[in-house]
Amino acid sequence: MRSVRFRLPSPSMAVALLALFVALGGSSYAALKVNSRQIVDNSVRSKDLRNNDVRSKDVRNDTLSGADINEAQLGTVPSATTAGSATTAGNADTVGGVGPNGFVRTPTETVRLVDTPGNPQFQGSWDNDGTGALAGFFKDQFGVVHLQGDLDPVGSASTIFVLPPGYRPDMEGATGPQFSVIADSGTGVVQIDSDGAVRDVNSHSAHITLNGITFVATH
Repeated sequence: MRSVRFRLPSPSMAVALLALFVALGGSSYAALKVNSRQIVDNSVRSKDLRNNDVRSKDVRNDTLSGADINEAQLGTVPSATTAGSATTAGNADTVGGVGPNGFVRTPTETVRLVDTPGNPQFQGSWDNDGTGALAGFFKDQFGVVHLQGDLDPVGSASTIFVLPPGYRPDMEGATGPQFSVIADSGTGVVQIDSDGAVRDVNSHSAHITLNGITFVATH
């Protein structure tokens, strides 16, 4: 049998093979190091990602905050397309016969003072007592009428003044609600009838107040 003899590579061939091994090994190491750096220390940069390549499944649920979102770039939610221009609450219940539009568009008015031009006049010899609030009334944005006034009832008839239409109680029948008030040195009763008459039921002789009387107006 003939023996096989292996020839050693020439020096130049050995140098070439060594250079190729170093080059391949260095590239693999560099790639491994880059991949390791990106995965381990969470330092993936924008230029490492392809545009439009990150999907919903790549983002952990409930991790993005408002600071991460540019609200100006968001579209309108389909179910809220009319929210920006809504002026009525069409499905809201009415309160005291007043719908939601009445509440939104009717501001609270200033006090209408009794015995001034364009307003009701005192009946009999009723007058302001000069020490407290002037007699008056107003309606707020909810359709509630508020009365005020510290009055001098000396020698007066029971009717103090008559509220105009739109400021009268929402009620059934001619006899309206009664309110307990401060009068003389104790308490008294003021009644408001369906015709708008504001009456001192007990005919006091020194002082009576209308402050604190409120009721829902008829429409």
